[in-house]
Amino acid sequence: MTGIRGLHSVTLFVDDLERAAGFYVEMLGFAVETRYARSQLLRVGDFRLVLHVGGTAAAAEAAALHLHLAVDDVDAFHELVRARGATPEGVPETKPWGLRSFELRDPSGHLWEFVEEVGSGE
Repeated sequence: MTGIRGLHSVTLFVDDLERAAGFYVEMLGFAVETRYARSQLLRVGDFRLVLHVGGTAAAAEAAALHLHLAVDDVDAFHELVRARGATPEGVPETKPWGLRSFELRDPSGHLWEFVEEVGSGE
């Protein structure tokens, strides 16, 4: 059957390609898969992130874009990115809908929420 299998990749437009790539590689643990003059393809697990020169997060914010990445242990990941020098928007919190999460902006202003499924509090 032909249909959607899942998310293949996300493209983020950034103003400074090297700075953005450095954030994803050094802070979040992505690996550089392919480099081009105006873009880089990064990967973590099965997820691909394309960084492409072309602006900041202003367009994404206007479209109310909110990006989520699943992690195995959100508290440990929060400590890891803080140890690497990142400044998350807050501490991990457990939501009533069964996710524990925190948010972090990349250097171009894109907001990422790192989530761990913990089950609902019901």
